[in-house]
Amino acid sequence: MEKFDVIIPAAGSGTRMGSSIPKLVMEVGGKAIIRRTVEAFLDNFDNCRITVVTSEDAVKEALAGLPVRFATGGSSRAESVYNGLMSLAELDIEPTGKVLVHDGARCLIGKDTISKVLAALDRYDAATCGVPEKNTFKKVIRRGEDIIVEKTPARTDYYEVQTPQGFRYDSMKKCFDPALIGDAVTDDVMFAELAGIEVAITEGSYSNIKITTPEDISFAEGLLAGI
Repeated sequence: MEKFDVIIPAAGSGTRMGSSIPKLVMEVGGKAIIRRTVEAFLDNFDNCRITVVTSEDAVKEALAGLPVRFATGGSSRAESVYNGLMSLAELDIEPTGKVLVHDGARCLIGKDTISKVLAALDRYDAATCGVPEKNTFKKVIRRGEDIIVEKTPARTDYYEVQTPQGFRYDSMKKCFDPALIGDAVTDDVMFAELAGIEVAITEGSYSNIKITTPEDISFAEGLLAGI
């Protein structure tokens, strides 16, 4: 398999975790979250190069001994991803080279999910993994202080997207417009959507959770234990 790059934004403070230490250095199954995330790639692929985007010394220390490079963290996740992308300019990457972006807090990512996103990039310039939505959604309208149901969309029309999300390198450079970085763009492939680039969705996993709260750590440890 051809070589690919992975950008892992790891600059967030994790305020919802309610901890005095960075969320990504907290442990799941006896190992720092960020180290478990990075090793999910390194242990399964010998052809990937990883850029961790962070300004936290504790995160860098948690990755001691692993073959990763670092880029400076931004004030938001999107800005961190952009900083990671800009740092790739110093590397020798083909225009059609594959670049994945993966949340540092998704430490239970599996090889199969990663492989499917990489395979989709053989056919599309952008791709993400996701899982079919299991909940019922209501499209609403607001009438003063009241919220009124307008319609119920079909669940089959919706997927909950996860990471990794992937791009062909040249397409990623073209669509990641720093002027668009803000609250309105909520994930990486939205940059591709706004640029008119078709985005493929591949099958993800419901166990590929993003650890955000203390309850998520307990759930992740249960998954690791096979519960």
